[in-house]
Amino acid sequence: MKIGVLPNIFPKLSKTYVLDQVTGMLDRGHDVRLYPSYPSDESVRHPEFDAYELDRRTTYIGPPRSLGPAAAGSARNAVSLAIRRPTTVPELARTALTDGPRAAGTFTYHARTVLPDDLDVLHAHFGPVGRQAARLDRVGAAEAFVTTFHGWGIRERANYDDLFERCDAVLATSRHVRERLLDAGADPDAVDVHHVGIDPRLYDETASEVPPPDAAAVDGGTGAVDGPGDSLDDGRGEHGHRAGDHGARRELAILTVARLHEIKGLEYAIRAVDGLADRLPAVNVTYRVVGDGPRREHLESVIETLDCGDRVTLCGAKPHAAVREALGEADVFCLPSLHEGFGLVLLEAQASGLAIVASDVGGVREAVRAGESARLVPPKAPGAIADELESLARSPTERDRLGRAGRRYVRENFDVRTLNDELERRYERVLAAGDPSRRVDA
Repeated sequence: MKIGVLPNIFPKLSKTYVLDQVTGMLDRGHDVRLYPSYPSDESVRHPEFDAYELDRRTTYIGPPRSLGPAAAGSARNAVSLAIRRPTTVPELARTALTDGPRAAGTFTYHARTVLPDDLDVLHAHFGPVGRQAARLDRVGAAEAFVTTFHGWGIRERANYDDLFERCDAVLATSRHVRERLLDAGADPDAVDVHHVGIDPRLYDETASEVPPPDAAAVDGGTGAVDGPGDSLDDGRGEHGHRAGDHGARRELAILTVARLHEIKGLEYAIRAVDGLADRLPAVNVTYRVVGDGPRREHLESVIETLDCGDRVTLCGAKPHAAVREALGEADVFCLPSLHEGFGLVLLEAQASGLAIVASDVGGVREAVRAGESARLVPPKAPGAIADELESLARSPTERDRLGRAGRRYVRENFDVRTLNDELERRYERVLAAGDPSRRVDA
């Protein structure tokens, strides 16, 4: 199959699921082309991009960001399309009439690149990108058209009626996302859940099982060490995560991997960690946040105001290998999001054997097993986050139980190799059921 993939930005550290599907289809012998609108501005990228030579398969199709050059290029593209692919002219006029001249200009940039590649499958990621791809489908860009909805695109109220009508398959990354699509008017028979996944083998070393040493308890009132029972580990726990003894103080390492965006709720986790200092005076609680984004300056201000820079570190964006290393060094993973379509990072944390504290929002209950692999709390509730973190700090046995259950849950349900096999079968099914007249002869 010749598969065209349309993300918005690529490559992007936080969008590993697009990369995993692309490399999965390449591993299965398919010809994959990538048509992102723009490149990421991140200075770090996943090594798979270079290992698979994806730069050779990637063409950026967005118009220039400056209005003047974009308008001039749109005019040239429109003339070229009218001469070489006259069937695009009605769609260009329709787009200009319904969505305005800027959308019509964007269509000319997309069409000039995608149409000549004669695709079997056109797969858009995110609803807003799918709306743009639907215009390409109307002019015969591919035999089959698929759109995957993630978090972005269902939080915003948008009209997807035309996209739903055009798609041969609408995929939702969780049952939560599917319900939101049905609320938006999608046909229940046309929307399937196709989860994103990870390769659990990559996390086996991170979650290596090391027998825990005997540990001393933390007294519930003062945080003082006081005999056996629920406790903080003296060394590495069963899954290799550290809660080590550094002199008289114990350590609890908390980790978040997320974009520094308002919707990730990171301020609430920072406030929760700051509050743990008084609750657990005998414990050196540290909180690392891996990721970057537009909220960085605000979070730095919060950290400065709370005077908790000795406990909270914003680490910036990291490649996948460094993220796995950070997971291996942590004791608890925290995701305080205000909304999550699914939460791929929760799979990575569970595969690493980490106990989870996360907001009970969106599709999180599919990404974890509430009460079995994760403690869920209301959003915007630093007190509730602190309560759960404190409870886990006092009980390495519970942390280990959650970590074991999480690893098992991910292996049984979210192995990306199995999910990519299913995606390949989905492509084959929509192609087999397709109408050959869909493609418009140029």
